Amino acid sequence: MKIAVIGATGMAGRAIFEEATTRGHEVTAIVRNVEKARAELGAGATLLVSDIFDLKRATLEQFDVVVNAFANHKEAYLNLDAVTHLIHEFRQSETRVIFLLGAASLIQANGTRLFDFLVELPGNEAWIDEPRYGVLELDICARRQM
Repeated sequence: MKIAVIGATGMAGRAIFEEATTRGHEVTAIVRNVEKARAELGAGATLLVSDIFDLKRATLEQFDVVVNAFANHKEAYLNLDAVTHLIHEFRQSETRVIFLLGAASLIQANGTRLFDFLVELPGNEAWIDEPRYGVLELDICARRQM
């Protein structure tokens, strides 16, 4: 299977890249920084160097699966922008797209999302945007028409 991992040098992306490679899949790391990718994924890793917002369907349709492990922890709104960009590019495509989202969208035993708990924590101003956008990403993915 041909798999592309967007954000393959991040924590989740690297784990997915390594697991898929170990299982014998043909894996391509989609990265922005070649030097970082070579250092973290190895000199033999297949790389596609691109910013996520420059990726187009014509480039990505060569893969059976594209995993979006992109995460911007400083400007969390870019995570939402990335999801909507990929949905646009893959609309009516045969390629399967998998989006990795944060834990804030998980449903707890009491039926509420973890985000509902996080938003009530004191002092959350510095980090609450990332889980907030993660919940929005899930809502968009759940309602999309690809």
